[in-house]
Amino acid sequence: MATATIPSTEEALTYAVGSIRRADVARGRKALTWVLQRDPENVAAWLWLARCSDDPRQRAVCMRKVTELDPLAS
Repeated sequence: MATATIPSTEEALTYAVGSIRRADVARGRKALTWVLQRDPENVAAWLWLARCSDDPRQRAVCMRKVTELDPLAS
């Protein structure tokens, strides 16, 4: 029986960014959500989630989180 390997958060973030760049935003957003569930302080994931959000309020929430985690990132 083969066991599935669980990706690292870095691997999942790379997958998410690649998906978003290929215009598969839904898949990218899902991967970013997975990353943030495991690493809620991942600034890059918050930035990419803001970038792929259609909702200005959601983008603002993401950017506030980025500023909270890393004031120099925004």
